[in-house]
Amino acid sequence: MKNTQRNKTDDKPKKNKPSKKKRNKRAIAHLSETQRKIRELLLGGSQWKATFDVVYSAILVVNVPATDIQNANKTLKFITEVKWKAVFDFDANSNKNGICKVMNLKKDVKLCELKDTAELKSPSDVPKWIVCNGRSHNDALDKMSWIKERSRYMDTAVEFLLDTIQQPGIVIFILLPNCIEILSEAFRKFYTDFGIHRIIFICEQREVFDQWCKLVKRYCLQDELEERLVVVPLQILNDTILRMQGVNVKSDYILPTVDGKGCRLSEKQRSKWDDLSVITYNECDNTDMNKDHPDFDIFRKDTELDFYKGEEVSLWNFKFNDMGYNHVCKRDVQCRMVEAIDNTIKRPKQQLEIPEKTVFHWFHLFHQPGAGGSTVMKHVLWEFRKRYRCILLNKITDKTETQILDMWNYGERECKRLPLVVVSDNVSGAVLNDMVRSLEYKTKDIPRRRKCIIVNCERYISQHELPTLDECKFALKQSLNDTEKRWFKEKHNKLTIKKESDKDFEPDRLLAFMVMKENFKTEYVENAVGRMIKELKEHRIKEFMLLTFCSLFSNFERNTAIPIPCCDVFFGFRSSTSKGRKVPEPCISDDCSLLTITVDMPEVGNVKGLKIVHPIVADCILKDENVEPLVSIMTTFLKSNLLSANSEYLAARTHDLLIKRSQTGFLTTPYQQFSALILAIKDKQEACDVLIQGFCTLKDPIIAQQIARYYSYVLEDHAKALKFIDTAINMTRDNTISMGRGNNSFLFDTKGQIYKHELQRAFYCKYVEKHEILHLDDSCGLLFLAFEGINNFHRSQEIDKNNMASVSGELRIAFEMLDVLDCLETSADERKTLQRYLIDKTYEPDMLGKWTEYHGQMKNLMGNINDAIDTLINYVTIHKELSKMESEKIEKNITSSLRSWKAHFGSVAIDKVNDASVKTDLRRLEVRKQLFGYGSEQPFELDKVVYGSEKLFKLDETSLVTIQQLLMENKHSYSAFDLRIIILTNLALSAVNVNRCQPIEDVIKLAKSLYECDEKGYYTLYAPLFLLMLLWPGSHEHRGLYEYDDKLWMKKSLNDIKSRWSTSQRGDKNKDGQLQHHPLYGRHLKHQRIRKKPSVHFFLGSGKGMSAIVHHSQIPGNQKELESENDHVWKSSFVDKNLLKVEGMLSDKNNITFKHTSTDKPIQLPLASTSNRTVTSREEVVFYIGFSWRGPVAYYVKPKSTSHRIEPSVNAPIPPEP
Repeated sequence: MKNTQRNKTDDKPKKNKPSKKKRNKRAIAHLSETQRKIRELLLGGSQWKATFDVVYSAILVVNVPATDIQNANKTLKFITEVKWKAVFDFDANSNKNGICKVMNLKKDVKLCELKDTAELKSPSDVPKWIVCNGRSHNDALDKMSWIKERSRYMDTAVEFLLDTIQQPGIVIFILLPNCIEILSEAFRKFYTDFGIHRIIFICEQREVFDQWCKLVKRYCLQDELEERLVVVPLQILNDTILRMQGVNVKSDYILPTVDGKGCRLSEKQRSKWDDLSVITYNECDNTDMNKDHPDFDIFRKDTELDFYKGEEVSLWNFKFNDMGYNHVCKRDVQCRMVEAIDNTIKRPKQQLEIPEKTVFHWFHLFHQPGAGGSTVMKHVLWEFRKRYRCILLNKITDKTETQILDMWNYGERECKRLPLVVVSDNVSGAVLNDMVRSLEYKTKDIPRRRKCIIVNCERYISQHELPTLDECKFALKQSLNDTEKRWFKEKHNKLTIKKESDKDFEPDRLLAFMVMKENFKTEYVENAVGRMIKELKEHRIKEFMLLTFCSLFSNFERNTAIPIPCCDVFFGFRSSTSKGRKVPEPCISDDCSLLTITVDMPEVGNVKGLKIVHPIVADCILKDENVEPLVSIMTTFLKSNLLSANSEYLAARTHDLLIKRSQTGFLTTPYQQFSALILAIKDKQEACDVLIQGFCTLKDPIIAQQIARYYSYVLEDHAKALKFIDTAINMTRDNTISMGRGNNSFLFDTKGQIYKHELQRAFYCKYVEKHEILHLDDSCGLLFLAFEGINNFHRSQEIDKNNMASVSGELRIAFEMLDVLDCLETSADERKTLQRYLIDKTYEPDMLGKWTEYHGQMKNLMGNINDAIDTLINYVTIHKELSKMESEKIEKNITSSLRSWKAHFGSVAIDKVNDASVKTDLRRLEVRKQLFGYGSEQPFELDKVVYGSEKLFKLDETSLVTIQQLLMENKHSYSAFDLRIIILTNLALSAVNVNRCQPIEDVIKLAKSLYECDEKGYYTLYAPLFLLMLLWPGSHEHRGLYEYDDKLWMKKSLNDIKSRWSTSQRGDKNKDGQLQHHPLYGRHLKHQRIRKKPSVHFFLGSGKGMSAIVHHSQIPGNQKELESENDHVWKSSFVDKNLLKVEGMLSDKNNITFKHTSTDKPIQLPLASTSNRTVTSREEVVFYIGFSWRGPVAYYVKPKSTSHRIEPSVNAPIPPEP
């Protein structure tokens, strides 16, 4: 990164791209000599359209300007247009009336002190404005004081900056007359680290430069300084750089508004919405690029040719389409989507058969790679830009929802908004759904007529995988219809005519265009690519290798580009790190340029990356006869210096290439056993060797985990599998390597899975599937594998209690062990002995003497299995918004586990056992049998009362009472299980026959006991939920100290339920995120927000005692209808008769202030409904209360003035007697 002094043969930085001399000559023919020198110093021989802030990491160093702020705003406007990596500002008043203020008027900057090195090192898209001589006139120091107090910080700041930039830096000194002495002291560090060939001096007056030379002559010769100098008026400098930057915005953007007048949008405000690309009403119209611009024809030509070569479509392509230049083919699917979205937005309410329940409407475009899906989506936004608010999502972060809402509301009145169209292009479906759910909650007050259209653009590998289409789902395949074929044929003819006068229009050099023109047939591409690949292999071997690497990523990890700085290192273009010779920067060949494109890489910063022009071209490259097999390409890549270029991004993408388990990098496809690349390597050992080489290169524990899985599942080498998973676990114990992540729950889960797979291979297949007889002497090996696996699953759960994969793995290995034990060579009596051995903790028969070292684990086996089943049931019970796939997978595991449970745990008569503790366990076992034995498909009802509760009420009264009585016999040693089931039984009985319930006071005592049991280590959400809803009515018979005690418990449960919910979600990490992203890549990724919502199962009733709690299944409507404020549900006779309507005040659009007599402060109740309400803040309202796992929630909120019946919120407690 650190650069050298100039080389006499080549002292000008060049961009790593093929030169386009003819185009350059036309572009700069009318420039003055001074302007040419500015251009050459900033760009060298680079192409016309390049900007120096893309070629290099641009750094500005400036002192105190002599002009006032108004004049500086005109003469130094270019400062606001350049994407600076950092600015070193020596003007103490810059933020008040200097250059920093000029910048701040247009863009945000991040002010840093010189000594704030941590701020300098932190990644940011906002330029770092480094205050070098104080922030006010009083802080400014003279030269000697600055050297003494601040020069050491200057050295450190430059070093930290060099650590963060991933491209060669170029430093521009603007030498203004004031305070130039201090600036000369700062020059020393830049000269030492960058070298004179990466520094440019610009000044208005020759006298200033002569003074500068005298000040810095001890560092370098004046001749060296002269070669890097431009003496030019600031206004000419400003005009020249603005012109080099290409298209310049000359006025504010305009957003369309409801009233049709539009509102102005400043560039600074637009830049704050960095997660979004906002397509404005006057997009491309508010610039200086028009037919009168001297470079208009060149710009139009470049924009067209770049698109046809495979570059991403520009909005200017659509603009030129509108001007009649016909750059882009209007696809049939685009017309159909525009019509469908328009119809949805304009559809009158009277035409709706079902009332709309949300402002959000989904459309989907499923497209094959390279078919033009991204172009179609941008064309759709271009069509809508003047009628609706239009957004293209750049990325999704925790700020995205706020930015979308800010943009939607910008310049509009509170209650009026134009429809919004949001396009997501190949963003993870789970992340997009998560964001939209959050938006739904935040837009509850928006009228349904104000619609937001979410257009999700997803890639699919082949047309056979495309989902079923309907009026909201569209497909774009790798094929053209007749109209589209005709357009491409006519365009090809026009290009052929143009090439006679301009060779740049040669169609055969426009590969992306020709792929489309040939209707995606590979024959043409294979021939063209074959010729170029052969030529490159013979004469340009490094370019040939780079193309194969790019093709590897294009085929198996879509949307990945290789950063240009990494390519510089690979080719040896970068400068050496010490003073002396500078490595020359030769140009890339035309063939390589034709096969690749450069793309923006916003996840890395202001960096360009190299990609193959089209997926079909990449596929043809990898299949070409001159190209080595995949394993050779990947091995060469992993050993190359590309990954030594200090690129976190490329290391992370290589990590994904090796371990991401979705097909060719698409998140929409089902998970596979290994990454698409590893599965594509046919030789199993070679595939494993690639993983091992990846681990050696990246030193990544997650790759070691994949090696362990491969040895276990594919090569079936148990010893090596354990070796690599232990390596991964030991690496994550080192926080330095794992970036502070600590132990990874999923690594221990994988170790458990390895033991499970070995148990299946060595025992299950042999004895269960092949029906061989297991001898007792051979069973110890089985027990060793099983309990080693179970121990690792337990360790996984200790790290992350929400890792349901490890819970399911524990159940699977336990039941597989029991299945194998069923194959023991035993008699019928011995089999009963084995069953009793598993159930009775004190029973150790002589026949099982060989199991002595496993007795303790065998005795705990049933309890561990019960806890694991409870964990799965509780997980799906508590979380309302699990994905359908996740929910079905867990429920399938529960069902199969319960069936296995019934098969393995037989009955032992309670009356034949003398030990009291064994009798207690057997009663619990009997209860579990009754609970799990009800029903054939879903045999787990009572313990899952708040999940499948409509089936719960099929249990008859006698069964519920029997369960209750069995567990109440354990009253001298209640467990958390006993207490929980007794409370749930009472809740179930309250719906069947409330007279058979225990008094509510006794149930409250049980809930308090459960709370105390929880605090000893069980710690669930049940205790605070039960106590909160049982104490909430506040109309119990007891008085005096009990009432005071209840108030304390009420406050405790209200606070505790929120904190326990938050704690339960904190460890709920996304499995894919843990497994599939390189630890160094964390800053390039969105933080995955936890948005699992707590279920609501009980409501506050109008009855007394246990009748004050009503289960949701008794209400005539499902959960969605309850939340949508469906009148036919909430105005039903059952609700009117059985639920209690209470009063409160709407404090804001999301919360109600509610005063409960048992709390000192009002309670804030969140609103459950996502429907529109006709209530305003600070208005008195009436509503119903539901109890969720996070606390009370308000339902069906209506103005108090319109309510026909109002009940008191809570009966006032009777004061204690004196």
